Amino acid sequence: MRKTTICLLMVFCSMGIVLGQSQPQWKVVKTVVLKYQSTPIPPTTIFTAKTPGLYRLGAYMGGGGKGMGGGLWSLTLAWNDLHKVPANLGPQCSYNKSGCWGELSPVLFVPEPQVPVTYEVRCIQGTCSDFMYRIAITVEQLQ
Repeated sequence: MRKTTICLLMVFCSMGIVLGQSQPQWKVVKTVVLKYQSTPIPPTTIFTAKTPGLYRLGAYMGGGGKGMGGGLWSLTLAWNDLHKVPANLGPQCSYNKSGCWGELSPVLFVPEPQVPVTYEVRCIQGTCSDFMYRIAITVEQLQ
């Protein structure tokens, strides 16, 4: 009886340890939301990783304006990966009468620690002055 009780106690304790463990979760470490922008934004730091880790990055850019425009805004997100290789990507928003939008589906990356992850908005084609845009960027870390 004593051995059975000890065995059952060991089984229940090990089940408690297994059941008590939670799945890794994504934690938001930084968000940027800007509305009613009509001028370029120079490279700006979103965040800087202190230690190596897995991150997820998503972005949205939308816009609209008056006049015929013809401008093309570009949102660029840039970082160095863990092996010091530069990377950049992002959505673009080309003006038309009904407005525009572009998105960057969540991307997984491991940024180089102590090197900033940045964003920049540029008018890369045409005249963007009467074409307002908005951006939203989210950076999450796997915990």
